[in-house]
Order: sequence, then C-alpha cells, then structure tokens
Amino acid sequence: MSVLGLLLANGDNLLLTVIILVIFGLFVLVNRRKFDVEGKVVFLYKTKIGLKIMKRIAKFKRLINIYSTIGVFVALAGIGFVLYLFIPYLYLMIIHPTTTLPAVAPLFPVSISLHGLPVLIGVPVIYILLAIIVLAALHEASHGVVALSKKIKVKSTGFGFLFGVLPLAFVEPDVKQLVKGKRIDRLRIFSAGAFTNVVLGFIFLGAYLLLSHFMVSASLVSYSAYNLDVSSVVSNSPASLAGLPVNATVSEINGNVFYNTSQALSDLNVKPGQYVNFTLVNGSVYSMKTTYNSSINNTYHSYIGVSGFFTLAKPPSFLIEPISITAYPKPSFPSQSLYWIDGLLLWFWVISFSLAIVNILPLSYLVDGGKIVFDALGYVIKNEKTALKILNTLAFLFILLLVLLSPIGSIIFSVIR
Repeated sequence: MSVLGLLLANGDNLLLTVIILVIFGLFVLVNRRKFDVEGKVVFLYKTKIGLKIMKRIAKFKRLINIYSTIGVFVALAGIGFVLYLFIPYLYLMIIHPTTTLPAVAPLFPVSISLHGLPVLIGVPVIYILLAIIVLAALHEASHGVVALSKKIKVKSTGFGFLFGVLPLAFVEPDVKQLVKGKRIDRLRIFSAGAFTNVVLGFIFLGAYLLLSHFMVSASLVSYSAYNLDVSSVVSNSPASLAGLPVNATVSEINGNVFYNTSQALSDLNVKPGQYVNFTLVNGSVYSMKTTYNSSINNTYHSYIGVSGFFTLAKPPSFLIEPISITAYPKPSFPSQSLYWIDGLLLWFWVISFSLAIVNILPLSYLVDGGKIVFDALGYVIKNEKTALKILNTLAFLFILLLVLLSPIGSIIFSVIR
C-alpha cells in the first residue's frame, strides 16, 4: 500500500496536513522573491498554470454562455435570499434578545468533556485545507473560462496572501478589455465563481449521501447512540430543583435513546408545565417540570436550565478487513478509507456552499458580490458615482448586519433593552 493510502486508511489527518503544509511552506520559501506585492498588503504568485485547459474549455461558447447566464440569476437570487434570511433574525434579536440559557445548548462540531471541561472536536484541518485548495481553484477557473469565452484575455493565474497570512487564489483578466466589454458579460464573469461553487456543492452533497447510504447498507459502519454531558445547571431552575448533578451523563430523554441531536432536541420540545425525564448512564432518573422561558415570547418554548454537550456513547466501529464493492468487483478499499472520503465529501459540500455565500455578499467592490451589484445597478442607474455610493451604503449595511447578528449584537441589544 502507498504512503498516501496508508495515511487515508488510518485516518492520520494530522500527519497528512503537516506534510502538505511543509511542502507548501518550502515552495513559498524558495520562491519568495517571485511574489508580487500590491498595495503593501497583497502578495501574489503569478503563473500560467491552467490557462491552456481554460482556453480549451472556453471553446464551448454556447454552453458556457447558457451556464454563466444562469449563474447571474442564481447570484442575484442568492443575494436576495441572504437578505431574506438575515433580516428576520435581526428583527428577533432586536425584539427578543436572549438573556438566559436555553434548555440545552449543543455545540457543533461534536464536543466531549475532559475532567468537567468542554473540549471541542473540530473539523480535521486536512478537510478544510483540501477543500479550500480545490474549490478556490475551480472558483477562479470559472471566472477565467467565462472571460476567455468572451474574448477577454486572462494574463495569469495563481495564489497569494492577504496581509501575508490569509490565502487567496486568483485569475488575472485584462482589466481594459473587461471594462470595455458588455455589462452582461461582466455579470456572467463575476457570477461564474459562486455559481460553480453552488453546482459543486450539490454534486458533493449527492456523492456524500450516496456513499453514506452505501456504507450503512453494506454494514461498513455502525452508528452509536449519543449521550448528553451536563456541563452546568442554572440555580433555581427545574433541573436544579430536581437535583440534577453537574457533569452527569444523560443516556435517555423521556425514556428514548437518541442517535442524533435533532432527535434529542425533539424529545425536549414540550410545552411549559410538562415533565422532561433524564435517565443517566448509572440508571438514575431525574424528572423536571419545565417552566416558561421569559426571554422568548413563545408559550411553546420550555425551559429546564441545563447546558451541555452532545457526545457519542462510543466511536463508530469499522470492519478492519478490505471490502469489495459489488458494482466494481476488481478494486477493494479499506472501510476506514471510505469513511475518510465520506467525511471529505461532507466538508467539500459545506465549504463549497459557504464560499458561494461569502462571495456573493456585496461587502465591497473588491469581492464578486459587490461587482455583481454594481453592474446590476448600472442597468437602472447610469451615473457610476451614484451606483458606487449605493454599493458602499449597501456594503456598510451588510457588514453592520453581520456584526449585529454575531454575539456582539446580542450583547448590544440586551444592554439597550
């Protein structure tokens, strides 16, 4: 078995991550003088890698035109959808800022407690690293392909760093040709990256679901029940009055074993005044009469005063022996490698959609979302200075909205009220 295969089979994500980072670090060190500095904060390494492939793909002009036109409408709809999601949450935070602990406060990714202290199990760095490299490259390649299909020269491709730390990828179109081009073509170019991330997100989601279904149906992985580790109990709360101890491990809620957090939260979703029963791993049962949560104006939101962490009762178990896939009788794969790939597909899906959302946010003219809004405004506002002022105002409101939707906003609204 190859070294890479051995790493995948054993799930040694840390070692694989270190190897990739060391190779990349050595490359940057050796080629440090080849980086161009722009604005004293952006460091770019320009290459011609991928240009030939982009030019070949760009020859399918009709298909690219249809694809990129759909991308424009998806990007504009995405901007509206993000606003649609954000504004109701902001309204709820203004009217009903959360001032007390909810019934259960799960932390994701899954957490464990060590000597009573919460310890987060984060996403393996290798997943994030590979996802950013692949998805950012395909995102930028989409810009390049659409630009080339519109006869706009792409000077270079490459990667770089913002402030010398934050990684970025780029394609460099001829700015003069881009500005002189049609407005609709610029919209197609600017929207292509985010739209590609959306398309890839659905592809990775489908692949993840198919592989997960195969692994379960082939009994390659058995799922364990979850526990709820109680990290704190609010004084004079129903849980406190029932005598529920801190650091208790709950194995059943209302007599039900739960195999995911949604099932557990569903069992906790009772009307105020009804009882919730916690069964601990030692067999002890605590019955708590829920009360009305005054911080949320909803008579169906019960409160017991517990904060905790959902944990697996035991790690997933795998078949150690290599298995054969019926549809492909020749290759055989270790089940742990399939589990690793399944996790990789999951985070490719999550990060792909995340990149799409981040890129369509009209935070400034420097990002795709800002460029899309600016050119879209050009159809109704002919004065570019006026359009730019509207974009800057919208960017300010979006940034303010993001701040207000963060924990900082919750504190601000609580103080104001």
